[in-house]
Amino acid sequence: MLGFILTLAASATYSLILSLMELTFNKVIKSRELSAVLNMQIYIAASHTAAATAGLFASGEWRDLKGDMEGFKKGRQFYVMTLVWTAICWQVNNVGLVGLIFEVSSLFSNVISSLGITIAPVFAVILLHDKINGIKVISSLMALWGFASYFYQHYLDYKLEKTTNTKPSESTQVTSHELKLRLECAMNAEKAALLPAANLAEQVSNKLSKFQNYMLACLLFISNKKPKFNLNNLSLLEMVLVK
Repeated sequence: MLGFILTLAASATYSLILSLMELTFNKVIKSRELSAVLNMQIYIAASHTAAATAGLFASGEWRDLKGDMEGFKKGRQFYVMTLVWTAICWQVNNVGLVGLIFEVSSLFSNVISSLGITIAPVFAVILLHDKINGIKVISSLMALWGFASYFYQHYLDYKLEKTTNTKPSESTQVTSHELKLRLECAMNAEKAALLPAANLAEQVSNKLSKFQNYMLACLLFISNKKPKFNLNNLSLLEMVLVK
């Protein structure tokens, strides 16, 4: 029972670490470059190396390293190569996980890493002639279930978004119609406000025109000189008398 609880706690802690990485990218680093991914992995690897080294010397297990190397069946050379290539593969895996967090999300990175649970036993059986037991089968099925659920949920979200975009809602149509009516009312109100001003301007223009004509006619008759009644003056007098 304790082992089951610790296994669940380890899985939850791993997911929490991925989520904290995404939070660090968004709130602290705030950079969209490859160097940000490498820096994140360098910091994590350095902290892990420091913690593992401190634990190794604090527990005294460093004394057993020579015995482990000599007891390896393939010899010291294969022992060292196994450690080196294991470290390289883990670094490549971690850089890929951090890159997925950087480009997509921590949830997607977790789903992809869980999918590796189903791939590793298959290669172990093919290359190392390992045996598959019930625990490996159950873990593989659960990983496939989570992978399929993730992409199925994305399919449902995409389908819903596509339906929403192709069929605009009724509230949007009503709002557009109301906006059109408001624009028409505003234009009519503006025309009604400008109409009295236009009429007043026209009346003032007519009165000024009459006054000018009247003054010109008076000047023609009051002048000491004998006015010359040509066709223009006659037309002007006729216009003044008519008006």
